[in-house]
Amino acid sequence: MSLPGGAADKIGNRYENMWTVLHMTYVMAEKAKSIRIEPPGEEGIAAEFWVQTREGREYHQAKLQAPGRGNWTVARLGAEGVLKGFRKHLEASDDATCVFVSTHPAHPLDELADRARGAPNPGEFEKDFLTSQDTRNEFDMLCRAWEGNATAQADRVRTFELLRRIKVETISEDTLRRTADAHLDFLVDGDAATARDVLAQLAIGSVYAKLTSHDIWQHLEGRPDFARRQWANNPHLLSLAEYGDKA
Repeated sequence: MSLPGGAADKIGNRYENMWTVLHMTYVMAEKAKSIRIEPPGEEGIAAEFWVQTREGREYHQAKLQAPGRGNWTVARLGAEGVLKGFRKHLEASDDATCVFVSTHPAHPLDELADRARGAPNPGEFEKDFLTSQDTRNEFDMLCRAWEGNATAQADRVRTFELLRRIKVETISEDTLRRTADAHLDFLVDGDAATARDVLAQLAIGSVYAKLTSHDIWQHLEGRPDFARRQWANNPHLLSLAEYGDKA
């Protein structure tokens, strides 16, 4: 059941913020180069933030839940402006990817994207991967949302190419929080939940800003209760390594 306006907005903002914090931990671990929160202009359309990785730029859109029956259909994603925003990002750069995350599944888009990545070419995708009328109808709807129609072969090929660079994640708020805390517990010498709250406030105060690993660590280590965890000096890890050498 969906919550009424104000409460739903607060929880939705909390969910989006926690997804941002999780990706800040990737930057801290230098698994990503930087993160830009709520980028201005067209870069901010359908994107809470982007993350710069070694492979390219990822645009992330997080939404707590789907209105109504609790599933993000292609039609609903179109109505919410997600598909239009994703197309802009994907067209702007060949190394861009778009990620949609929610507590509710976006099963049609997720399945279509997964099948597109598995297909070697557009012809085989149409012939061997759109095997049911339902999946074909969803792909047609996506073609219309992105290209204006579902009949021109060039438009169908282009939709297939863009679709391969979309990822869908379904994760509960509780699992998201525990994952972020686990990452921080590994990275930070200090209370992980408190560190998460500090990073959440940093994210809120860093709208439009691009943050690197140095920026995030500098903010966190500016507090007396946090430091980088030094695993080389951890006796439990050293004991485990010694045990492994004897095995």
